[in-house]
Amino acid sequence: MVTIGKVSGDVMLNEGNIYGDMVMHNYSKKQENIYDKSTNLQDCYEYDIAFSYASEQEQFVLRVAKLLDEMGIKVFVKPFHEQKFLAKDLHRETYKMYGINCRFVACFISKEYWKKEIPRHEFSVAINRMKKEKRICIIPVMMDETRPTSLDSSIVYIDASSNDIIEMDVASMMESIVLEDRKEQRD
Repeated sequence: MVTIGKVSGDVMLNEGNIYGDMVMHNYSKKQENIYDKSTNLQDCYEYDIAFSYASEQEQFVLRVAKLLDEMGIKVFVKPFHEQKFLAKDLHRETYKMYGINCRFVACFISKEYWKKEIPRHEFSVAINRMKKEKRICIIPVMMDETRPTSLDSSIVYIDASSNDIIEMDVASMMESIVLEDRKEQRD
Protein backbone atom coordinates (compact mmCIF):
# COMPACT_ATOMS: atom_id res chain seq x y z
CA MET A 1 0.00 0.00 0.00
CA VAL A 2 1.21 3.50 -0.82
CA THR A 3 0.72 6.25 1.73
CA ILE A 4 0.87 9.92 0.92
CA GLY A 5 0.58 12.23 3.92
CA LYS A 6 1.82 15.38 5.55
CA VAL A 7 5.49 16.33 5.59
CA SER A 8 6.99 17.32 8.91
CA GLY A 9 10.30 18.98 9.66
CA ASP A 10 13.04 19.66 7.15
CA VAL A 11 12.52 17.92 3.85
CA MET A 12 15.21 18.17 1.17
CA LEU A 13 17.46 20.57 -0.61
CA ASN A 14 16.99 21.88 -4.13
CA GLU A 15 19.55 19.51 -5.73
CA GLY A 16 21.61 22.63 -6.53
CA ASN A 17 19.45 23.68 -9.49
CA ILE A 18 19.45 27.46 -9.43
CA TYR A 19 16.51 27.71 -11.82
CA GLY A 20 14.18 26.14 -9.27
CA ASP A 21 14.88 28.92 -6.75
CA MET A 22 14.74 31.66 -9.38
CA VAL A 23 11.44 30.50 -10.80
CA MET A 24 9.92 29.94 -7.36
CA HIS A 25 10.86 33.50 -6.44
CA ASN A 26 9.25 34.83 -9.63
CA TYR A 27 5.94 33.13 -8.86
CA SER A 28 5.75 33.56 -5.10
CA LYS A 29 2.87 36.09 -5.16
CA LYS A 30 0.83 33.95 -7.52
CA GLN A 31 1.32 30.93 -5.28
CA GLU A 32 0.14 32.75 -2.16
CA ASN A 33 -3.31 33.13 -3.72
CA ILE A 34 -3.51 29.40 -4.42
CA TYR A 35 -3.05 28.50 -0.77
CA ASP A 36 -5.67 30.92 0.52
CA LYS A 37 -7.84 28.90 2.95
CA SER A 38 -11.05 30.12 1.30
CA THR A 39 -10.03 28.58 -2.02
CA ASN A 40 -11.11 25.02 -2.84
CA LEU A 41 -7.76 23.44 -3.74
CA GLN A 42 -9.45 20.80 -5.88
CA ASP A 43 -10.59 23.55 -8.26
CA CYS A 44 -7.02 24.91 -8.56
CA TYR A 45 -5.54 21.84 -10.20
CA GLU A 46 -5.55 21.51 -13.96
CA TYR A 47 -4.21 17.95 -13.62
CA ASP A 48 -4.30 15.29 -10.93
CA ILE A 49 -0.79 14.02 -11.76
CA ALA A 50 2.07 15.41 -13.82
CA PHE A 51 4.58 12.78 -14.94
CA SER A 52 8.33 13.32 -14.73
CA TYR A 53 10.50 10.65 -16.36
CA ALA A 54 13.48 9.89 -18.58
CA SER A 55 12.75 9.07 -22.22
CA GLU A 56 14.03 5.52 -21.66
CA GLN A 57 10.90 4.84 -19.56
CA GLU A 58 8.47 6.58 -21.92
CA GLN A 59 6.66 3.46 -23.17
CA PHE A 60 5.90 2.29 -19.63
CA VAL A 61 4.90 5.80 -18.54
CA LEU A 62 2.58 6.35 -21.52
CA ARG A 63 0.80 3.07 -20.83
CA VAL A 64 0.29 4.10 -17.18
CA ALA A 65 -0.98 7.53 -18.35
CA LYS A 66 -3.47 5.92 -20.74
CA LEU A 67 -4.82 3.66 -17.98
CA LEU A 68 -5.18 6.58 -15.58
CA ASP A 69 -6.97 8.62 -18.24
CA GLU A 70 -9.42 5.75 -18.70
CA MET A 71 -9.95 5.77 -14.90
CA GLY A 72 -10.89 9.46 -15.00
CA ILE A 73 -7.60 10.74 -13.58
CA LYS A 74 -6.35 13.90 -15.33
CA VAL A 75 -2.71 13.30 -16.31
CA PHE A 76 -0.09 15.64 -17.73
CA VAL A 77 2.47 13.88 -19.92
CA LYS A 78 4.65 16.18 -22.06
CA PRO A 79 4.26 14.38 -25.42
CA PHE A 80 0.50 15.02 -25.24
CA HIS A 81 0.91 18.69 -24.31
CA GLU A 82 3.98 19.95 -26.19
CA GLN A 83 2.06 23.10 -27.22
CA LYS A 84 2.07 24.30 -23.59
CA PHE A 85 5.85 24.77 -23.84
CA LEU A 86 6.23 26.14 -27.37
CA ALA A 87 7.83 29.61 -27.54
CA LYS A 88 7.82 29.87 -23.74
CA ASP A 89 10.44 29.87 -21.00
CA LEU A 90 10.92 26.16 -20.24
CA HIS A 91 11.92 26.68 -16.61
CA ARG A 92 8.94 28.94 -15.91
CA GLU A 93 6.45 26.61 -17.59
CA THR A 94 7.96 23.64 -15.77
CA TYR A 95 7.52 25.45 -12.47
CA LYS A 96 3.89 26.29 -13.25
CA MET A 97 3.07 22.70 -14.26
CA TYR A 98 4.98 20.78 -11.56
CA GLY A 99 4.76 23.42 -8.84
CA ILE A 100 1.19 24.71 -9.16
CA ASN A 101 -1.08 23.13 -11.78
CA CYS A 102 -1.09 19.51 -10.63
CA ARG A 103 -2.17 17.73 -7.48
CA PHE A 104 0.82 15.32 -7.51
CA VAL A 105 4.06 14.80 -9.44
CA ALA A 106 4.81 11.18 -10.32
CA CYS A 107 8.58 10.83 -10.65
CA PHE A 108 9.60 7.67 -12.50
CA ILE A 109 13.10 7.46 -11.02
CA SER A 110 15.92 5.58 -12.70
CA LYS A 111 19.63 5.95 -13.33
CA GLU A 112 18.74 7.67 -16.65
CA TYR A 113 16.43 10.07 -14.79
CA TRP A 114 19.31 11.55 -12.77
CA LYS A 115 21.50 11.97 -15.86
CA LYS A 116 19.07 14.33 -17.59
CA GLU A 117 18.63 18.02 -16.84
CA ILE A 118 14.88 18.31 -17.43
CA PRO A 119 13.75 15.44 -15.16
CA ARG A 120 16.14 16.69 -12.45
CA HIS A 121 14.63 20.17 -12.78
CA GLU A 122 11.08 18.78 -12.56
CA PHE A 123 12.07 16.84 -9.44
CA SER A 124 13.64 19.97 -7.93
CA VAL A 125 10.44 21.93 -8.51
CA ALA A 126 8.41 19.16 -6.84
CA ILE A 127 10.79 19.07 -3.85
CA ASN A 128 10.53 22.85 -3.43
CA ARG A 129 6.76 22.55 -3.64
CA MET A 130 6.74 19.91 -0.87
CA LYS A 131 8.67 22.28 1.38
CA LYS A 132 6.34 25.18 0.66
CA GLU A 133 3.06 23.23 0.98
CA LYS A 134 4.30 21.07 3.86
CA ARG A 135 2.66 18.02 2.28
CA ILE A 136 3.89 15.15 0.18
CA CYS A 137 3.06 15.87 -3.43
CA ILE A 138 5.58 13.48 -5.05
CA ILE A 139 4.63 9.94 -5.98
CA PRO A 140 8.01 8.25 -6.41
CA VAL A 141 8.03 5.30 -8.80
CA MET A 142 11.32 3.41 -8.70
CA MET A 143 12.11 1.99 -12.14
CA ASP A 144 15.37 0.34 -11.08
CA GLU A 145 17.59 0.07 -8.00
CA THR A 146 18.34 3.81 -8.03
CA ARG A 147 17.14 5.59 -4.89
CA PRO A 148 17.22 9.38 -4.57
CA THR A 149 19.16 10.57 -1.55
CA SER A 150 17.28 13.88 -1.59
CA LEU A 151 13.90 12.23 -1.01
CA ASP A 152 12.91 11.65 2.60
CA SER A 153 13.40 7.94 3.30
CA SER A 154 10.08 7.80 5.17
CA ILE A 155 8.15 8.43 1.94
CA VAL A 156 6.73 5.17 0.63
CA TYR A 157 7.39 4.61 -3.05
CA ILE A 158 5.98 2.42 -5.80
CA ASP A 159 8.55 -0.21 -6.74
CA ALA A 160 8.24 -0.80 -10.49
CA SER A 161 11.71 -2.33 -10.77
CA SER A 162 10.38 -5.86 -10.44
CA ASN A 163 9.17 -7.81 -13.45
CA ASP A 164 6.14 -8.74 -11.33
CA ILE A 165 4.64 -5.24 -11.35
CA ILE A 166 2.78 -4.12 -14.45
CA GLU A 167 1.44 -0.78 -15.62
CA MET A 168 -2.05 -1.56 -14.29
CA ASP A 169 -0.62 -2.04 -10.78
CA VAL A 170 1.10 1.35 -10.91
CA ALA A 171 -1.99 3.05 -12.33
CA SER A 172 -4.24 1.50 -9.66
CA MET A 173 -1.97 2.69 -6.85
CA MET A 174 -1.84 6.21 -8.31
CA GLU A 175 -5.62 6.26 -8.75
CA SER A 176 -6.05 5.37 -5.06
CA ILE A 177 -3.71 8.19 -4.02
CA VAL A 178 -5.56 10.77 -6.12
CA LEU A 179 -9.03 9.63 -5.04
CA GLU A 180 -7.99 9.74 -1.38
CA ASP A 181 -6.60 13.26 -1.81
CA ARG A 182 -9.75 14.43 -3.61
CA LYS A 183 -11.83 13.06 -0.75
CA GLU A 184 -9.67 14.82 1.87
CA GLN A 185 -10.00 18.11 -0.05
CA ARG A 186 -13.80 17.81 -0.04
CA ASP A 187 -14.00 17.00 3.70
